[in-house]
Amino acid sequence: MNELIAYRGKKFVIEYGICANGSAPAKEFFDSLSERDQAKLMALFVRMGEEGVIRNEEKFKRVEGTEYFAFKSFQMRMICRFQPGGRLILLCGLWKKKDRYPPTEIERAKRIFEEHQGRQSR
Repeated sequence: MNELIAYRGKKFVIEYGICANGSAPAKEFFDSLSERDQAKLMALFVRMGEEGVIRNEEKFKRVEGTEYFAFKSFQMRMICRFQPGGRLILLCGLWKKKDRYPPTEIERAKRIFEEHQGRQSR
């Protein structure tokens, strides 16, 4: 199976989730960002990958009581989920403009995760 690695660190491998149709929504979001915004997120990926934790909830936080988390930089979010074996799967990205996450984005992250898991079991 092809993997799209965002960052390989000592504690975690951070990879992009791949949908059943072969697309990688989180990678597409990341690639659409300015170099400056990419650098902000990559700094967070490096910290998580190397240290295994980001204690600042302004930068990494659980998504509203789910098993999903989000890397955060101002209004920019990348939703992800931890996996066994020191893997963190990036699922999708969004610009969050309200206090709560849109339910459609949480459902989208769940769908991408399920499709990614389905690809891995082949």
